[in-house]
Amino acid sequence: PAPRRAIDIQTEKRSEVGYSEFWSPLLRGEYGDFFLTVQTSYLNQDWCYKTIRKVQLWFRVTNRNCYIRLYFLRPNHFERRNKIMELFSESEYDFEYKDTSTQTTVIFPVLDKGKNDRGDWDEIREKLVAMGTDIYNKIEESGL
Repeated sequence: PAPRRAIDIQTEKRSEVGYSEFWSPLLRGEYGDFFLTVQTSYLNQDWCYKTIRKVQLWFRVTNRNCYIRLYFLRPNHFERRNKIMELFSESEYDFEYKDTSTQTTVIFPVLDKGKNDRGDWDEIREKLVAMGTDIYNKIEESGL
């Protein structure tokens, strides 16, 4: 019998899923080029992320709110978090530590609006881009 062709299930799933309606304008560059190099989670389309200096910036939009979460990657994740968060000590951004036994994270609330607030999607996108770009640039410019 003829050999069977291997099917790349992951690729097929990705193409079927596509991007959510909320993220599409950002990923096409309609709000600047910041999101052109983010990665998306195909399992949960509420997330996009970008990595810099062993820190992942995750952008989350739930039904009722949106926020940016920083994941500090090992090794030295606590030390890195403490140094990087000093950059935001006098910032206008609120943030809170959300460490677990397996992850070192910080959350920056963006808005108390989310996917259910369809009429406010443009505002949500603009705030996510502005805050995400600012946080990214502070980390990049710090050299930490």
